[in-house]
Amino acid sequence: MDREKVRFASGGTECAAWHYPGTNGVCVIMAGGFTVAKEPGTDLFARRFHDAGFGVLAFDYRGLGESGGLPRQVLTVRGQLDDWQAAIAFAATLRGGRS
Repeated sequence: MDREKVRFASGGTECAAWHYPGTNGVCVIMAGGFTVAKEPGTDLFARRFHDAGFGVLAFDYRGLGESGGLPRQVLTVRGQLDDWQAAIAFAATLRGGRS
């Protein structure tokens, strides 16, 4: 399975993500959890969705993992909600799926 590293803007900060292009025209958007980066939290699930034909966008919240932003490891619910909105908007621009 091929995935590509991509980045999208949220609140003036770049969020890091993996994009797994799909074949059925639908994109599942995932994040690792409240304080978990995408690496341990999404890959296994993303692979299953991908195997079923879905595109997947798995991202790190700003201030976490490979994403930019300060302070590090300090997240707010408002910031996470903003990151979800930005991820949804970005996913709509990707080939192989709509959110």
